[in-house]
Amino acid sequence: MSVKVLLDTYGHHHPDYMREAATAITSKDRKQNVSVVETVVDLEKHLARKP
Repeated sequence: MSVKVLLDTYGHHHPDYMREAATAITSKDRKQNVSVVETVVDLEKHLARKP
């Protein structure tokens, strides 16, 4: 298994990607909205930087 396949398949389970969602879920401040689109875009940018 290559690193690319690993990241493409399981990378979204990494704690770094889940931290924002966990913070939003457990936050007392319900005014904070989490944009799934922004999260996916950030992930795609992160993957694009990997060789």
